[in-house]
Amino acid sequence: ENEKLYSSSASFFIDAYLYFTSNWKGESFNNEIISKHQLLFETNVNEMKALAYAFQRENKFEKANELYKNVFVQRPNYAQSYRDMANSYVEINEVQKAANLYSRYTKLLNESFLVADTVGLHPVITTEFNHFLQHKTDYAISSEDLKEVTAMREGADTRLLFEWSDDEAEFDLQFVNPEQRYFVSSTSRNYQNEYFGKSEHSSSKEFFLESEIKGQWTVNINYHGNESGLPTYLKVTSFSGYGTDNEESVIRLYRLSLKNVNQNLFYLPTLGVDKLN
Repeated sequence: ENEKLYSSSASFFIDAYLYFTSNWKGESFNNEIISKHQLLFETNVNEMKALAYAFQRENKFEKANELYKNVFVQRPNYAQSYRDMANSYVEINEVQKAANLYSRYTKLLNESFLVADTVGLHPVITTEFNHFLQHKTDYAISSEDLKEVTAMREGADTRLLFEWSDDEAEFDLQFVNPEQRYFVSSTSRNYQNEYFGKSEHSSSKEFFLESEIKGQWTVNINYHGNESGLPTYLKVTSFSGYGTDNEESVIRLYRLSLKNVNQNLFYLPTLGVDKLN
């Protein structure tokens, strides 16, 4: 009955897919929810990205890769497209294709065809490129470079990667540490600080949590909407032991639609990600 009412809404079918895959894993019906309505996703980049997030949460990386390819074709001049495509190729172990994209991104930066979002997307790409060099290639990273990478993460036990489907979405993230001290970072055009800047077409941001402060972190969000009026989907990947042999990750996906209300996203102990709610 709902399918008839919302037959033109891609977000309805994303929500249905997320609900059923969360509660009834392995059911063939789950795949039919998307496959029967594939046409709804072919032209809307934001909803393609949201669906790719859902596939990544279900470890269906090949399906996510196809969606990121389509996004790349439609947005070939976005630095975010290069990052998403390279990361997707790493997930399906297409190492050379990932390396080519990282190389192309660097070349376009050097030639000023792309501009580095130095407080948002670019640090994410730098972190992931270094991770790629250390773990996915035979390239021998120099001792000086290795020291620099290590220094960047010194005192940090957990990496939090935030990705959102609509680059026009505005929201504030609030991080409260175990000592009840907090800071706020925002994507709003009217709010920029040292932790989070807004750059056109960027929709990724990373944080490293201090490992010296043991206990539970709280992450809250205040969503302010986007220009389309459609839901924004937020993917949060939490890594413990990032860059080590003991690295583990957990993906959580959130549908953002309620505006101007401070909401809790999750609680996170700095000792690991296994207790993430």
